[in-house]
Amino acid sequence: MEYQSEIDKKFKNDELCRFIQDLRNYILHRGIPDSHLKAELHQEREEVTCAINLDVVKLLEWNRWTSPSRIFLLQREKDKVMSLSSIVTPYANKITELYAWFDSLLNEYHSKDMIEYEKLRNDFENMKSQK
Repeated sequence: MEYQSEIDKKFKNDELCRFIQDLRNYILHRGIPDSHLKAELHQEREEVTCAINLDVVKLLEWNRWTSPSRIFLLQREKDKVMSLSSIVTPYANKITELYAWFDSLLNEYHSKDMIEYEKLRNDFENMKSQK
């Protein structure tokens, strides 16, 4: 129950997370969204950057976005495009944070088991070395 509560707290009403979930449904039911590659040469830094941009206006034509997703898209409508990395990176960070929290929760829950395991493993290693 604690896990579901954490999921609800961090993801249920988060516009970015809902958009990612809805984007999956968009791709499943409508297809790959319109996108284009943008490459820029930065002479002063002597580097080239590339980004995959999604067409926000075309995405908004779909009528099956949830309310949080539609809000997320409308906030970006004036830009007409949004880079894929601008949504994937923050979403990946949220997922990584969730897994770190869950790992901590599991370690706490199994702490006595791990202590017992280490004791048994040490006993076993000691038995092996006595042969």
